[in-house]
Amino acid sequence: AGEAAERVRERGGYFDGWSPTFVGFFLWGAFGYSATEFVRRFMFDAFSVGPEYEIPVIVVAAAVSSFFGCFLISPFETVRIKMVSDSSYPGSFPKAAAKVVREGGGPWALFDAVPAFWIKEIPFAVAKFAVFDASTAAIYEAFPAAKEDLSLSLAVSLLGGCLGGFAAAVASNPADCTISEMKKRRKVGVEGV
Repeated sequence: AGEAAERVRERGGYFDGWSPTFVGFFLWGAFGYSATEFVRRFMFDAFSVGPEYEIPVIVVAAAVSSFFGCFLISPFETVRIKMVSDSSYPGSFPKAAAKVVREGGGPWALFDAVPAFWIKEIPFAVAKFAVFDASTAAIYEAFPAAKEDLSLSLAVSLLGGCLGGFAAAVASNPADCTISEMKKRRKVGVEGV
């Protein structure tokens, strides 16, 4: 509780960097779901893939959309991390982004984190979509009447979403731990501790 109170006094709370988080993940979500569905449909149409390949197709579609989506989220997260961890950065996203570009040697500084995002986000998306599709298909197979009833269909989607979210969290956790450790080591190296 002492660290929390100190942070609120020093920095004004826990909402530092909220704007890049909100905008970045809004765009990431819109892109990720749309691109996954686009790639999935493209693969079914272009390659005449049958429904028996639904899970491999969704895995490829999720991986492709995440690969490109990491280029979208990286600038927002790079700026957010600077805004939260370095008090010399302005509280405004555009001003903080300009400072990252200026200090990082150009606009490519906004994309330094893309490889780290690939390590985390591709397994996350693949697990999320694959488990959602597999679990909802299994539930509908076991309870075909759920397809006809809107309430049951929503319940199936909710359960599939929960299972997909759980699997995604498990799949991305090793990368989360690795990235956190890399950040700690980088911070220790910079501070000389």
